[in-house]
Amino acid sequence: MTFNDPHTGVRKTGLYCVILAFDPVERLIIGERQYADLEYANVWRWQLGDDFDRVPGVSKISDTAPILDVHDAYDVAAAQGITIDGPTS
Repeated sequence: MTFNDPHTGVRKTGLYCVILAFDPVERLIIGERQYADLEYANVWRWQLGDDFDRVPGVSKISDTAPILDVHDAYDVAAAQGITIDGPTS
């Protein structure tokens, strides 16, 4: 998702993912979870107000799942004797 930061006017990009659960008989959405990075979460904050993360059902993923360092995958692979090489181009 790209958007203009309302405070600076700078064009930014944020990421989000929506996961839906469907009732196959009723053909209706029965559940929804949205995950966003900090940039896109700030869009919600700007649109919905600073208290949006206190709405029931809204939480920071760090409250329920461990935050992994970007390089953890490299360390795990190295411990297993596997080398992860980045793209060559």
